[in-house]
Amino acid sequence: MSPASNFMALLFSVSGLRGTIPDGLSPDAILKYTRAFASWVPEGPIWVGRDARPHGPMVLDFVAAMLQAMGREVRDAGLIPTPSLLYLVREHRAPGGILVTASHNPLEWNALKFVVSGGRFPFADELESFRSFLEHPGAPASWHKVGRRISVDRAWEAHVEAIVTSPWVAREAIREKAPRVLVDCVNGAMSAALPALLERLGARVARLHCTPDGTFPRPPEPREEHLRALHDRLVHGEADLGFATDPDGDRLVVGLGGKGVLSEEATVPLAFRYVLSRERGPLVVNYSTSRWVDEVAAFYQVPVVRAPVGEANVLQAIRDHHALGGGEGNGGVIFPTINAARDGLVAAALVLSLWATRGEEAFTLSPRFRIKERLPRHAVPSPELFQDLGVEEISGEDGVYLRQGETWVHLRPSNTEPIVRLYGESPDAEALKALLQEVRKRYQGGGS
Repeated sequence: MSPASNFMALLFSVSGLRGTIPDGLSPDAILKYTRAFASWVPEGPIWVGRDARPHGPMVLDFVAAMLQAMGREVRDAGLIPTPSLLYLVREHRAPGGILVTASHNPLEWNALKFVVSGGRFPFADELESFRSFLEHPGAPASWHKVGRRISVDRAWEAHVEAIVTSPWVAREAIREKAPRVLVDCVNGAMSAALPALLERLGARVARLHCTPDGTFPRPPEPREEHLRALHDRLVHGEADLGFATDPDGDRLVVGLGGKGVLSEEATVPLAFRYVLSRERGPLVVNYSTSRWVDEVAAFYQVPVVRAPVGEANVLQAIRDHHALGGGEGNGGVIFPTINAARDGLVAAALVLSLWATRGEEAFTLSPRFRIKERLPRHAVPSPELFQDLGVEEISGEDGVYLRQGETWVHLRPSNTEPIVRLYGESPDAEALKALLQEVRKRYQGGGS
């Protein structure tokens, strides 16, 4: 296998170890990285779980067996949303966890997402420390010190309970209005947890694609164009609200009855429109996130900080800037007061609270034109290619970010796929088109 094809099959980044089955995320790779992780994290039980992909149980068994071979006790949560397992690691003060999920990637992909103490993904500097154990892992345990594997049924219920009882959630208002909510969980890990949360809050729930067999009846990434069934049913007034998730549940897309599915970029600003109405504080989002967040933040007179793409990067910036929360524009809300992770369950509770307390008018955001493209990855995007454009802001912190007024473009290598992502947004369609055209031309004609 050539270096290029091997890169196509296996990726290791702040988003975990991702690969196709079996040429990338092979049994050998699973065992190697799990052994290194077991050698790296402090002593104590390690939580594991998976999404609903058909090969998830196989991968999880390899992970659990290697952890046991390294003498670690394994707490097996089975099928569980990603944010729920992160919550359990934090609440049980465990040294770490491993999630078997490739999130929004196609069905042939799977991944190991490594969780550290505190219920979060490793920061970039911690990831480098982890890498050092790949070539020099610890020794397996002797026969009498092999770890136990303990199954924990419906482990996600503790996470749901924490959200339902949080003082941040408008329980009384939701219960009084008893909204009709239609949920599309793409037959993934949220199929039981999200309906359960909504029903606990007093919503009347209808289910769409909530059989957790991992068959993915639609493309797994929750975007407007992938959610036609949900959109059509909302337009026809079958529900007051709609929620759609990705396969592992860290992302949420919102829809309104009579209007249909909103952009995935609406979730973070809507969630924090509710939060900021109760408490002020800075927000952190990644460079690819819509300036709808800036619009909401400006109303409440709080700053917005931008960070590189990746949940760990955004969370690190939230901590560094003592921010109230933030997230990523793909529908990933991070509100550390409840859970220090992108959390589709928390996002649903906050958006539902907004609807119940302020009505549909609170869901209005200014018109913006937006484009999200995938380009072949042939070079690392370099700010030097664009220095003479004369734009108001240029950053090389994460690929290349260019902004002129409210018009911006972000060109960066993906953390989860062997591609380059090109995102852009503007209230002016022609301004966006012109800037995108110039960026495409310069990137495809050169690089570093």
